[in-house]
Amino acid sequence: MNTSVPPNWRKNFYLFLIGQLLTGVTSMIVQYAIIWYLTLETGEESVLAIATLVGMLPMALLSPFVGPFIDRINKKFLLISYDAVVAVIALGLFIYGINNDVYPLWMVFVTIGIRAVAQTAQMPTVQSIMPTMVPEDEITRVNGQFGIIQSLIFMVSPGIGAFMVATMPIHWVILLDVIGFILGAGMLLLVRIPEVASQGEKISVIRDTLEGFKILRENKPMWKMTLIGALFMLLFMPAMSLYPLVTTKYFGGTIVHAGWVEVLFAAAMLIGSFAVGIF
Repeated sequence: MNTSVPPNWRKNFYLFLIGQLLTGVTSMIVQYAIIWYLTLETGEESVLAIATLVGMLPMALLSPFVGPFIDRINKKFLLISYDAVVAVIALGLFIYGINNDVYPLWMVFVTIGIRAVAQTAQMPTVQSIMPTMVPEDEITRVNGQFGIIQSLIFMVSPGIGAFMVATMPIHWVILLDVIGFILGAGMLLLVRIPEVASQGEKISVIRDTLEGFKILRENKPMWKMTLIGALFMLLFMPAMSLYPLVTTKYFGGTIVHAGWVEVLFAAAMLIGSFAVGIF
């Protein structure tokens, strides 16, 4: 952690935050659009279940091993690389969508999987950058502000995604990933991200992962919080992934109604983030 940050850290940090907001909104709109697309095209619980599995497995399998790479490779390069991979996939889907009315399910699943791999590494990278950019006594506050940004992304994205899927071809919605990459990468180039002591060191994935796990186990409160968070996600994600089908098939609603369900969920998350940011 770098506590000797320059006096003008706020400008640098909020440029970074705005860039993440722009990238996050466009990426999340596309993510919800894909969910709405699967819901409209198939209406099958099994399809959404497979999509959720494809989206979650990379996070479950790869999350413990991304830390050693994040700590030793230039973080600005990593963030731009994640967005670039997603943008290339989106551009390919856009070109395919111009000439075809429907995407094959396998293509959608592959897209979800690649996006999940990129997102698995992106969030820890962002979370590792933030403490190096702000004074130590501001870390809790800026984490709350980052939570507010995340909640805003979750709040506006479902509604916009549902509206766009209902009014235009899906390939035009997917093109937003390319726009998000251009905006986000442009903002990142203006940001100065401090280097950490371990940057450039030799990567030893297994050894570093085991060491990190050992440190986590020794911090009893953090270990308990991690277990509680894991249990919550295990119980909650299956229900959350079926919200679109519950809204459309069981209650007879539309994709717009499904979007409102997600907006209300994110609004409550926003209230929680405000509480953390203020208190």
